[in-house]
Amino acid sequence: MVTSVYSSYSVSQIAALSPAAVGSMTATDIASLSSTQISAFGVEVIQALNATQLAAISTTQMKALTTTQIAAFTASQMTFSGKQLSVLLEAQMEAFGVEEIAALTTQQIQGLTATDIGEFSTQQFSVLSPAQLSVLSTLQIKGIDADQLGILTTTQLGAFSSTQLSGLSSTQMKALPATIIDAMTTTQLSGLTSTQINWMGVCLMLRISPVCRPARFRA
Repeated sequence: MVTSVYSSYSVSQIAALSPAAVGSMTATDIASLSSTQISAFGVEVIQALNATQLAAISTTQMKALTTTQIAAFTASQMTFSGKQLSVLLEAQMEAFGVEEIAALTTQQIQGLTATDIGEFSTQQFSVLSPAQLSVLSTLQIKGIDADQLGILTTTQLGAFSSTQLSGLSSTQMKALPATIIDAMTTTQLSGLTSTQINWMGVCLMLRISPVCRPARFRA
């Protein structure tokens, strides 16, 4: 196994490294660091990591990153794989800025789990583009929580296919704002199951104004 001189550094030595020094580290050097060592990187050092170095961070190391470190990543550094991102805890995921979430590629989005999707804050979810939302699988769709659905925009709604919407649960359907229900296209509605339509009431099926939805579905 290839080792690195940095693996023998103390935490204080790692913390003292300058951005220039870390910039010269190879992928092997980065991969050799322990969780404790990588969590000692300062903000300026984190922002100096390049794509090759970021790709070398293991899932174990990803879980060791502090929320302060995660918040320091820039949009141009959002080159993590879906596998790397999927191991982050909710607090870590929510530490990313909205610009960083908006920078995720569709491939990265596809690599997230349903749990990961549900861990986005409402602010983060609000910046997901139609392109990002359009690649969510029916399994990932099930991870969208009520708060996220509550701030869904009509632009975001337009990204969902009838197949995607068919994966919504009763709890999710009840969380959809009336404006979103009213904005669904006939194509999207055609993908809903009879069970889902029953959840929403006859108003949805008849395309009547959502104000007449059953009282149990109102806020």
